[in-house]
Amino acid sequence: MKEDLIELLSRWKNDERRIGFRNVKVRNTPFADGEYLIIVSEELKIKDNSKTIKIERVFQTFNQSGNNEIANGDLYRAEQIVNIITIEFFKLYLDTIQELYLEYDGDFTELN
Repeated sequence: MKEDLIELLSRWKNDERRIGFRNVKVRNTPFADGEYLIIVSEELKIKDNSKTIKIERVFQTFNQSGNNEIANGDLYRAEQIVNIITIEFFKLYLDTIQELYLEYDGDFTELN
């Protein structure tokens, strides 16, 4: 796999701003020589209700073997996919936390 794609996926996986555990799995694709199937995911176990939330997406590379005319196509798609996962995971996290904590009684304090 090309270094720029590895670097992009590693940077996303190890981003210190992440909420959950991020994982990247890679395998050769049976559909095209020199190309890969990549699974990217983010998950988190919410301890208060023992619920695990997870977002996962699969994509295939098309330019790792050098056969595609769009040189940065894999990078662009990978960047879009990890951005989508990040946003979807954050939304799922917020919805889960809201559902969990709105069940608790208690008063909120108004900030000045």
